Amino acid sequence: MTTKQMTRNYRMSNWVELFREHTQSNMDVKEFCRIKGITKHQYYYWKRLLREAAVEGMQEAQEKSTSLALNGFAEVQLSDSPTEPSYLQRGQLSIEYGELRLMADCNYPVESLSLLLRSLATS
Repeated sequence: MTTKQMTRNYRMSNWVELFREHTQSNMDVKEFCRIKGITKHQYYYWKRLLREAAVEGMQEAQEKSTSLALNGFAEVQLSDSPTEPSYLQRGQLSIEYGELRLMADCNYPVESLSLLLRSLATS
C-alpha cells in the first residue's frame, strides 16, 4: 500500500467517524458542520467518496467471492493435514486473508464477526 493510499484510508476512517457522530447527534447537516468547523461542501464531498468506495469494495468482494451463498456463508475447504497450526488452540477460529490473520474463540458473536469481515472486505 502506498503512502497516498494509506493517507486516503486514514482520512476516510476519520470521516466515517464524523458521519457516525452526525447520525447519533440528531442535528441537521448545517448545524453539525458549523460545530465541527467543516463546510457543507466538505461534508458532502467525503460522503460521496465514501459511498463510491463502499460500492467499489462491494463489487470487488462480489467478484472475488463468486462461490458466496445467498445467506452470507461460503464453502470452507478443510486441510487434509490432521495437525493444527501451533498458534491455534482448541475452540478457536483462524481466518487468514493475505497478510491478515483474524483469530476468535468459539464464543465470539457471529454478528460481530460478520460485521468485521464485511468491513475488511470493503477496505
